[in-house]
Amino acid sequence: MTKKRILYLLLAAVFVGGAVGYYMWNKPHAKIENEKGLTITASQLCAAFAANEAAATAEYTSKVLDITGVVAEVKQNQEGKSAITLQGDDMMSVQCTMRDADVNVSVGSSVTIKGRFASVDMFGPTLTDCVLNK
Repeated sequence: MTKKRILYLLLAAVFVGGAVGYYMWNKPHAKIENEKGLTITASQLCAAFAANEAAATAEYTSKVLDITGVVAEVKQNQEGKSAITLQGDDMMSVQCTMRDADVNVSVGSSVTIKGRFASVDMFGPTLTDCVLNK
């Protein structure tokens, strides 16, 4: 009787675990457009990292940012997606990897981009899954 009860409990646990796993696997991806972002300029973000990189990294990691700046460069990355560089300060710029391959912006124009802060490197902060705010 006890072995039967243990077997039923194990089967129930496997079923529940499988159902949770199936739900998590098929859960829709959160769209960045539906998330509220922190409003900041490219210059302010670069200044925060220049002043204290550790504090800025802790503050912005995985956060959604609505970042406004002047386009310094537009190119395609290795994955075929558009990568927009926003002017920051003299030493840094903000790298924005766009979600879509075709983005219609020109160098010198002022844009607002919504993206998730991913990391910082020697060139400046990097945002991913970016879209143009309209």
